[in-house]
Amino acid sequence: MTEAVENPKVRERLAESTRELDEGFRAAFSAAQARGELGEDADPRALGMLASALVHTLALRARAGQPRAALREVADSAVKLIFSSGSAARKRRRGAEKRRNCS
Repeated sequence: MTEAVENPKVRERLAESTRELDEGFRAAFSAAQARGELGEDADPRALGMLASALVHTLALRARAGQPRAALREVADSAVKLIFSSGSAARKRRRGAEKRRNCS
């Protein structure tokens, strides 16, 4: 990665790789949203970038020697955060629907 600062070819390959990872996650989050596994208000593009950032931080932390348990904690926390996206809005909508159906 430090090579990317000085070498334009390395920088472009790194940028391309990052875009591909972002896009792969974006597509996965869009599919999860379509299946109802992710809130309607969630932003698949933003979540994709967040997931990519998680992959990078895990790699960096692993190289720095952090124990597997610490890496697992970071990953688990991120997954909970990502998949809670839009859940408050989803709960509000369900509550409103229940109130309308009970009226």
